[in-house]
Amino acid sequence: MTTVVCFRAAEDEYAVAVEHVREICSHETLRPLAGARPGVAGLLLDQGGLLTVFATLATDGDHVLILERGDRAFGLLVGEVTRVVTVDGQLGEPPRGREHDYIAGVFSTGGGPLLLIDVDALDERLGS
Repeated sequence: MTTVVCFRAAEDEYAVAVEHVREICSHETLRPLAGARPGVAGLLLDQGGLLTVFATLATDGDHVLILERGDRAFGLLVGEVTRVVTVDGQLGEPPRGREHDYIAGVFSTGGGPLLLIDVDALDERLGS
């Protein structure tokens, strides 16, 4: 069994293992960064430091998930946080057309498919 934080970005519902989610913030705390590379939504002041927030899955959104990978953290802009659930099932292959290196697979739930994000792979891809 795995507990995940679920969120919407664009048309899909994604999930991140709860142990990687440090905090959920409002997008109102996000500060745009002039001249930022594509995919960077801006900066967020967090615990006395600045975190880069990425718009990998959504170009605009109402929330920022602060994700942790070991001693590193980064933000991910998302549309809305929908639920926290415990999934008790086997992780299936990512659907065709969703073979991104940061999609670990899909869980089937009563609420529809959840695309599971591999935080390590996403961090590597973003170079945060």
